[in-house]
Amino acid sequence: MLERVQPAVVSIRTVSSGIFRSEMLEDPNVRKVLGLPDEVFIIQTGATATGSGVIINGEGGYIITSRHLVADADDVSVTLADGRVFHADRVGEDAPTDLAVIRIDASKLAALQWGNSSELKVGEFVAAIGSPFGLAQTATFGIVSGLGRAGLGADEYQDYIQTDAAINPGNSGGALVNVSGELIGIARGIAAPDQTSTGIGFAIPSNIVAKIVRELISPRRIQARLARPLGDGRSGCARR
Repeated sequence: MLERVQPAVVSIRTVSSGIFRSEMLEDPNVRKVLGLPDEVFIIQTGATATGSGVIINGEGGYIITSRHLVADADDVSVTLADGRVFHADRVGEDAPTDLAVIRIDASKLAALQWGNSSELKVGEFVAAIGSPFGLAQTATFGIVSGLGRAGLGADEYQDYIQTDAAINPGNSGGALVNVSGELIGIARGIAAPDQTSTGIGFAIPSNIVAKIVRELISPRRIQARLARPLGDGRSGCARR
């Protein structure tokens, strides 16, 4: 089953820029000592992040992943299971579920079949596939520990699948599949995002994911977004 599933799970790397925030730098006295006028802020460029994604349409090159991974990225690249690397364009995002669709121009892509998450039962065996800590094509095994989990405070969405299959930082956006290799969820994260797996991880049910995907890749929602020029990986100063 994993031999069929793993080629459809990808690693995602993003490069982004943003204003460097620090409580110390907000202190007027510190800014005075450093010689930073009020109208000057520090921009950090070349920050990288890694995560996972799932190919859900092989012909079109569409990949589902986590919105927080790609939303503010200057550049998004996708590494396939066979080692090929492609630049990805952002197609659409859904903030309430933290889902996003990106697209690559590639051939011979494997895609996962959709499973029916409404048929899941507690105790059913599942596998999570992704890139925890940047370790591509990692598979972990467990059961469905709970259904309809809410009150996590992570997103507006509140209907998660709970699993004890190990999910760690980097798994977000990866696949949760049943024993038939069908996609029954997209990994969202763990109860404590700043920690390693505690045996309690969460995924967004595939039926919800499929609905969001259809909305995001419909012709009226597709938007071409060009990546902004990247910096040199160093911090710099700019005026407001």
